[in-house]
Amino acid sequence: MKPVEDFFRNPKRSIGGAVIPIIGPPGCGKTNVLIQLSLLRKRDDEHKILWRGTEQGEWIKFLANDEEVVVWNHETIDDVRVKKSDRDSVEYLELDEVPGVTVKTWSNPETVVESSKQDKINVVNIPGVFGNGKEGRAFFTEKCIDILEAIVRRENTYNFVDFFTDEAGDIWPCQQQLSGELYQLVASRTPPLLSQLRKQNSFLYCASHGTQDLHYFVWKIKSNTIGYMSNSDVKNFHSSLKQSWVNNLDRGEIRVPPKDQVEYALAYEEEDLEWVDDHHVDLVWNDSLDEYLDVEEDENDEKSKVKGLSKSKAAAKVYDATDMTMEEVAEIFGITSGAVANA
Repeated sequence: MKPVEDFFRNPKRSIGGAVIPIIGPPGCGKTNVLIQLSLLRKRDDEHKILWRGTEQGEWIKFLANDEEVVVWNHETIDDVRVKKSDRDSVEYLELDEVPGVTVKTWSNPETVVESSKQDKINVVNIPGVFGNGKEGRAFFTEKCIDILEAIVRRENTYNFVDFFTDEAGDIWPCQQQLSGELYQLVASRTPPLLSQLRKQNSFLYCASHGTQDLHYFVWKIKSNTIGYMSNSDVKNFHSSLKQSWVNNLDRGEIRVPPKDQVEYALAYEEEDLEWVDDHHVDLVWNDSLDEYLDVEEDENDEKSKVKGLSKSKAAAKVYDATDMTMEEVAEIFGITSGAVANA
């Protein structure tokens, strides 16, 4: 297997999909790499692109590169507006007023995966990362994992589906940050889905500042390789890749074990769009997530009391669904292998 050829340049059905973390400090070009990869995949005509949206609106770069975008807002999002700022003023545009953008609403993740268009970039907006407390964060993570599951279980698996997410630690934070419902979502639901991506012709490209921000399952257990960007820390199991090579990379360059180098550069940025006109552009989301969560809590109050799994039962579920050894699972969950066996 040739990681650069098979996972970056020329994916093949004979090999299938992959989980590819891309790591590097702020400013090294991770977002632009994800966008350029998305453009290359989409123009291959065999890949459907799903992009996790954020309020920074990085996907506007797709418009500057002559791609049409469908924005899929979760039903709890009331509206998304583009904010244009210069030194003296702020101007707002409704999203459906932006050239090249179509706005749709979803509640069922299968709708996004099955109805999204292969000839367009599909941006999936999910609220809850900021400002909605632990319940909002769990909601966001659950819906992202629902999208991943819908990709794996989609009806037609001939063509590829590629899911791109920046700030992947928002979805799969490191083990030390997990508790309660978030623990169950990340540690129990995620590993079996990651295991199935390859056979289902599905890619997950996820960017993070470092492995310390990302769950162990994503960057080590289930990843097919890691893309290292400037000044990221090379893991000891990639001993063929010298740290000095990675430290000397320029913005937009990646090193992939054993030692291959890849470079990505965008042809056009947001400022090349006529309607941006030298303004700074980001997005403003308005949502009803708090009200949605209050109603959901009332309806499921009794169920929520018994919803959680014990650590040992969650570990046993992961052990049954993956090819990991019992000792590996026990180490990740911080329990004994006997506890896994007896769950």
